Amino acid sequence: MFYKIIINPPPPWHLTGHSNLEIQEDGRIFIKSLNKYYSDKSKIKVELHNELGLVISTWDSISDCAKYLGITRQRAGTLLQKGSPVRFEDKVLYIKKVIT
Repeated sequence: MFYKIIINPPPPWHLTGHSNLEIQEDGRIFIKSLNKYYSDKSKIKVELHNELGLVISTWDSISDCAKYLGITRQRAGTLLQKGSPVRFEDKVLYIKKVIT
């Protein structure tokens, strides 16, 4: 009669310590070892909202939204991140990330 003995090795050292990532209140991921935020280079679908929160337009990328507004992609990204308004055709608008 044979018995099978299973020995579980200890988990690797990198799985036993504290995480190198922190999820911030605003949803961004902070990488502690690099002292910077994680940047996903994929397209971010965004919406343009008016002061009442109604959706004016939707784009498949921040770049497309920025072109429509006549601002740089970096400026649109900053407005999205900070939740700051942008004035366009005498209207106050907000860029919001589409949550899927």
